[in-house]
Amino acid sequence: MKKTSTIILILLIKKSIAQSVFIGGGIGYGIPSERTLIGYHHTIQGYYPIEVKSSTVYGSYGAGLSADFNVNVFITQRFSLGVSANYLKGKEYSYSSYLSNHTTFSGYTYDSTSYDSVSARCDLFRLTPCVSLTFGDYTRHRIVPYLKIGAIVNVFSRVYLTDSISILAHTYDNWFGSQYSFYYQASKTDWIYKNGFSVGATATFGINYKITNHFILYSEISIISQSWTPKVAEARDGTQKINFAESYSYKVSQPPNIPPQNSYSLNSLTGILGLKIGIGRVHFGIDEVPKK
Repeated sequence: MKKTSTIILILLIKKSIAQSVFIGGGIGYGIPSERTLIGYHHTIQGYYPIEVKSSTVYGSYGAGLSADFNVNVFITQRFSLGVSANYLKGKEYSYSSYLSNHTTFSGYTYDSTSYDSVSARCDLFRLTPCVSLTFGDYTRHRIVPYLKIGAIVNVFSRVYLTDSISILAHTYDNWFGSQYSFYYQASKTDWIYKNGFSVGATATFGINYKITNHFILYSEISIISQSWTPKVAEARDGTQKINFAESYSYKVSQPPNIPPQNSYSLNSLTGILGLKIGIGRVHFGIDEVPKK
């Protein structure tokens, strides 16, 4: 009897899962959900009267274009378990520092300018196990809202940062009206910040629109709370490498002072529009239901 009951239970679970598995995918965009420091703009006129202008760049490395693939298993008509795989191509942020200097001394004029420009963005691949609660009846309504909560785990994390520096200097002989010397230097370093494990939390409100039992359009908005601390920064050409576990000292003395953050904010508010497809015998009532 016990063996028979176990077999019946297994068959019921198998049947339930076979009738209520959905795979889906969608694309969307995320915006920063809070203002966090990215970098600084500096403009310095290094001759009298000295003029300094500064501004701050805020944002989040969790902002940008997002693609989502998900699998959901309906345990009941209103409760489901799922997992999502998400790829983020982050928004690019730029900031810079400009310094100019003009000095006349002993018949010579010295002119120099230096420009330091930084651009940075993040690539992420994340997994999100979650639970979902549906507020409605698919047998009676086409439009059904739902709430989803889960943990978000970084599988792949990279910040790509490019630091470009140019320096131009002239020396003029004021007595003879000619250029005495000329100097120009330009360099560019591509950095990759990587490694480091990160877990965050996410809450999602969404709306399902039932086309048929097997096809559901969905639209959702997720708020993501997460930060990430890289372990290593290295130049793409292999000439420089920094292990943050040993030292967090890197080139901050040179404008525009790349912020020596211990962690990067990945917080965002992300909207997704996509399609879910039912696998096997999906039973949420008849395909054609009255609109309400």
